[in-house]
Amino acid sequence: DIPLLAQHFSEELAPKLKRIPLEFSKADLAFFNNYNWPGNVRELKNVVERSMLLNRSLEECYQTGSTIDCLVPPALKGRTEELELCEVEKNHILKVLNGADGNKSAASRLLGIARKTLERKLKDWNTEL
Repeated sequence: DIPLLAQHFSEELAPKLKRIPLEFSKADLAFFNNYNWPGNVRELKNVVERSMLLNRSLEECYQTGSTIDCLVPPALKGRTEELELCEVEKNHILKVLNGADGNKSAASRLLGIARKTLERKLKDWNTEL
């Protein structure tokens, strides 16, 4: 049932995220079947959404057993302990914003913050998309 639910979520989220539905690889299907899904259906939907937004495979996000690894830019892997929280926050917000094709309303919904908060942070960082 899990691959069918994942496909359903992918098709449901695609128009909202302005993306095409995901095509799951054999590795993704194996991941679905082998992962124990402690967060149940909600976690599955979040994983599908994150994969669509970040344009990364499920296998890539979970290869080290941690979803946070897919949020860290490759250039920063291995030195995340050196990052300050504000750097991690900025990297994540910009990645989600880019994944939403610059749509601030969509990005703020995905981040769970108000659009005004997102705009203030972008202004503080002198970043405009």
